[in-house]
Amino acid sequence: MEQNRNNILEEDIGKLLESNLDFELLNNKTVLITGATGLIGSFLIKALLKLNHEKNTNIHLCALVRDTAKAKTIFGSAAERAELELLEADILEELSYPGTIDYMIHGASVTDSASFVQKPVETIEVTLAGLKHVLELAKIKRVKSFVYLSSMEVYGVTDETLTSVTERDYGYLDPLEVRSSYSEGKRMAECLCCAYAKEYQMNIKIARLVQTFGAGVRYEDNRVFAQFARAVIEERDIVLHTKGETIRSYCYISDAAEGILYVLLKGENGQAYNVANTEATLSICQMARMLAERYTKTNVRIEESDIQRFGYNPVVKMKMDTSKIQTLGWMPSVEIEEAFERLIASMCLEKDRSNE
Repeated sequence: MEQNRNNILEEDIGKLLESNLDFELLNNKTVLITGATGLIGSFLIKALLKLNHEKNTNIHLCALVRDTAKAKTIFGSAAERAELELLEADILEELSYPGTIDYMIHGASVTDSASFVQKPVETIEVTLAGLKHVLELAKIKRVKSFVYLSSMEVYGVTDETLTSVTERDYGYLDPLEVRSSYSEGKRMAECLCCAYAKEYQMNIKIARLVQTFGAGVRYEDNRVFAQFARAVIEERDIVLHTKGETIRSYCYISDAAEGILYVLLKGENGQAYNVANTEATLSICQMARMLAERYTKTNVRIEESDIQRFGYNPVVKMKMDTSKIQTLGWMPSVEIEEAFERLIASMCLEKDRSNE
């Protein structure tokens, strides 16, 4: 595969391939990934292409994308390789594929928080109708294993007295709040996955992801970690629109990708697994101040405003419990300080490349 011109990303992919996971299970198999141009989907595809190159695993990758031109930009000359097949399709329409599919990872989703309140109907439609079309294809192809990429948002507002949140510690969600279009949609999507698993004897697992970031994040990404990283790069203040009291766990991209593959290949049918770095648990304010301390040309300012406009969640305080996925053999390894160092370095490279 051609050099990505992002050595941070190349290092992360190399680290994933050093995993103890039994990659031989993927030998000569076809893997279909939706949301293939997103952060996680593109990372998985690039990693599996690298696996082919280094270990001759002969994996055939089907990347389901909405925009082929965008995909070719992301994957470069690798998009011309026979083992990577770009499938341009809309998951809101019936899906078909002429060949065999052995494994599927469904990551296509609305991820922009502002869209949850500005386009809640579309958010729900992509989550549920899109998933149904993908599951129908998986049913027809009788895939060996299917992983749905869900979210920590299915937990809602949990009991603050919990020291950590297991896969069964559900909290409160208000279905009459338009912001719940994403969270409630993810809950129902998980139920739909389990319904297909039961009714059609399908092997379906769920990976509940926390906010995941790292090399490959677009410079203009508007999620909180990218906003903070841009402020550091541009040597300006980090501006908080709330007091930043929300506490959550985070995960670095290479750790998350490895966790997803563990769930795909070793997870139990019909089960959900938290994929998070419990050591990387802190409030948004703590995150901002950590960066300000490490990068002294950046300060933190709080300018509270209408959080509805930004699509922010209500204040939650959750440290994920990952003991369940650890029983599969997975452990995260990238600490939050290193995660931001690699994110910032990668975004600097992306910025420099876009200015060339």
